[in-house]
Amino acid sequence: MIKKNLCFLFLAILILLPCNAYSIDMKYKFRYPPTYQLSPGYNMTTLKGSERVLEYYEGDDSLVFKGIVEVYPLPHRFHLEAFTLTDDDYYLDTGYAYKDLLLTRLVSIGIVHKLNHYDFSLPDVSTYYRYDERNPGDKYEDETSKTEFTLRLKMPNYPLHLYTRYFNYHKEGTIQQRNAIGYFGDITKTSQSREIDSDTGELTIGTNGHFGPVEVQYSHREKRFRPGGERSLKDLYPASSTRPADRYPHNLMPELKSSSDFIRIHTSYTGRIVGALTLGNTRALNHYSGAKRRSFYSGVQLSYLPMHSLGFFLRWHYSDRDNDVGKEAVLRGDSNTLLYPLRQSIDRKTGSLTLNIRYRPLKGINIIGGYTITSIKRSDTDEWPVLNKNTTRQKYSLKVYGRIVKGLKFRSEYIFTRTKNPAYNATPERMHEVKLNTTYTPVEWLTGTIVYYFRKIRNPDLLFYNAITDEMLEEGSMQGTIHNLIALLTFTPLERTSFTVGAGFYRNRQTQALAFGRFAGDGTSNAGPPLVEKNVPYKDRSYQYLLSINHSFNDMLNIGCDLRYVISKGAARTEYSQTSYIRDLTKLDQRETGADINITYRIFNGVSFETTLSYSRFEDRIESDNTGRAYKAVMMVKKRW
Repeated sequence: MIKKNLCFLFLAILILLPCNAYSIDMKYKFRYPPTYQLSPGYNMTTLKGSERVLEYYEGDDSLVFKGIVEVYPLPHRFHLEAFTLTDDDYYLDTGYAYKDLLLTRLVSIGIVHKLNHYDFSLPDVSTYYRYDERNPGDKYEDETSKTEFTLRLKMPNYPLHLYTRYFNYHKEGTIQQRNAIGYFGDITKTSQSREIDSDTGELTIGTNGHFGPVEVQYSHREKRFRPGGERSLKDLYPASSTRPADRYPHNLMPELKSSSDFIRIHTSYTGRIVGALTLGNTRALNHYSGAKRRSFYSGVQLSYLPMHSLGFFLRWHYSDRDNDVGKEAVLRGDSNTLLYPLRQSIDRKTGSLTLNIRYRPLKGINIIGGYTITSIKRSDTDEWPVLNKNTTRQKYSLKVYGRIVKGLKFRSEYIFTRTKNPAYNATPERMHEVKLNTTYTPVEWLTGTIVYYFRKIRNPDLLFYNAITDEMLEEGSMQGTIHNLIALLTFTPLERTSFTVGAGFYRNRQTQALAFGRFAGDGTSNAGPPLVEKNVPYKDRSYQYLLSINHSFNDMLNIGCDLRYVISKGAARTEYSQTSYIRDLTKLDQRETGADINITYRIFNGVSFETTLSYSRFEDRIESDNTGRAYKAVMMVKKRW
């Protein structure tokens, strides 16, 4: 599929380059001359060590091509931008419009992602399990393409539209599948290669129009997920107390589909009062298991602007979700067909009310205060002891943004969220958030930017399920903080020279109780009481540094240089010997170094030579096999006319 996209890309460029024929007089007052750009080139890469340093980059040498076409012979408008670095790494953006009657656009992106091969053959692996590495030398990567096409048609001289949108997400390649095969006391951890070729398609068709003071819109959406390649794997499982020995399928990827219908009514009476109503329903189906979901959605929005400096915004929405998974699940082996009872799925009703008030006390200063209350009611929870309570969430927010003095722009926000009976321990009962974004330009040659985010979370009462007593345990708490700061300073001391210096800091600290399941210790697979450790610390942090220099020696030669360095560390720690392996699994200690030199030399008559030289190094101080470095060079000749 990716090869076909590339063929289409080149064909479109070759056909559309001679668009000078469009530059005829269409009897419009203004005429825009067409512009073209053609840039062939070559890409070279040298890799030493692990491919992890080229995680999102194809390491093969390849031809490079870039083309841009812009023609506007009114009432026609056409643009095309195409770039291909390798056969799996490309970008295409093209569109055509005629007056306001026809509007189309196509965007397609392709990228490759190299995946790690996690090795079981480590010197400190547990002797409790057996290990089966079936493809020890395989390399893993997937090729991903994303395509979106939109089309809008308008009735002449009347605001009535028909529109459609098609979105496709395609992924193919080879991945590592890891799973456990066996039974208590007889478990084999297995790693094997697996071919994937999945396709997700989404089609939306709709219409909207203005009928006096009312605008009405209807849309219908169909979505499909079609797995390809090896949709499931099959292995020989030993006999257990619940099933005979047989070859059974596992890690199956089911085919999924969903559809929805929405109608929206929007009205504006005087400009001060605005109202909107949304009604819709969705349907989803798992073709393999037969599980179904039906949802109903309704929403109302009201806006009232009594004066220029004051506004009230009210939003209410309600959703009702009904799930049906059936009563039994079927497991089909080569010689046996087994039925397993299923717990009844949980249904949920959610209602939310939001009020925002905007006030402008001074010119250039805006204050927005908000309050949201959300209620989640669950039903059919008899077999789900952890989720048998309803949840209420309240959110308070205060946002201030604007310009205090000349050259100083800022945006700040504080959010406090309180959740009663969260569904999961990972959801905090109390959360404080602070967001700040400030840009200051005291003089035209100096600009500073600061972006800061802070979050503090706490959940004082964590709940764990004790399978022996069929009771909920309140054990320990969870608390943590996140700091994320980015600072950039750009200054231009000379007319042809600019510098950008940047630094970033990220730190995540969290302490919480964890419950580990364990066996009863009587030689069976019966569950024992959970092992609870109340204060398990986890911490990760990152430091980023950036330096960018750009200088134009004259009208012909421009050179830019970018340097970057990133440090990442992290780990969790437990006290019990039974859980000490968690620290080894969560250790993180990595360094990333990068340098780019960009050279542009203008030769004559719209022809220029562009070169990008890059150096990348990835160092993993925990798993040295991931360490590697890469040298890249991209050379292109560009012609503009």
